[in-house]
Amino acid sequence: MRKIVKSPSQILNQPTQPVTKFDENLRRLVREMEEILENQHHPEGVGLSANQIGVNLRVAVVRLNPEERGVPRFLAIVNPRIVSRSEATVAEYEGCLSLPDQYGQIARYQSIVVEFQDLTGKKLHLNAEGFLARVFQHEIDHLDGKLITGKVEGKLYTEAELEERFGGKNAQN
Repeated sequence: MRKIVKSPSQILNQPTQPVTKFDENLRRLVREMEEILENQHHPEGVGLSANQIGVNLRVAVVRLNPEERGVPRFLAIVNPRIVSRSEATVAEYEGCLSLPDQYGQIARYQSIVVEFQDLTGKKLHLNAEGFLARVFQHEIDHLDGKLITGKVEGKLYTEAELEERFGGKNAQN
């Protein structure tokens, strides 16, 4: 099984290639990404892009039920792009599996509409708000070769520094 690629790996800093083949190899990649995300603890992850496991394809997996324990529900998004967004933004602390123990405050759109393809190539649209919108924007940034380090407002903090600063766990992964 592949491992999560850590920064400063070059694959994290370049845009990924569009998926053109909707075949068993794509389905196998998505299953592996789901398994990696499902088994990721400390921190738990709520999204994973293909380039985070060393694969240069425009594919991401998003966990749709991050608050629920038990059986996770995942959505694979292939060739995603944001087609509309709210004017309103919200700044919150966010982390990244490719930047272990680094959290920064990032402004993201409160709501977005994402156009993507499913594993058969069918085009779909999804409206996302709040935390889910944040996760989609984070993963699409990955697929565009952008890390949170380029969007952070202020400095990056470790989890211990955040807990000391805010007296509790305020960071999201």
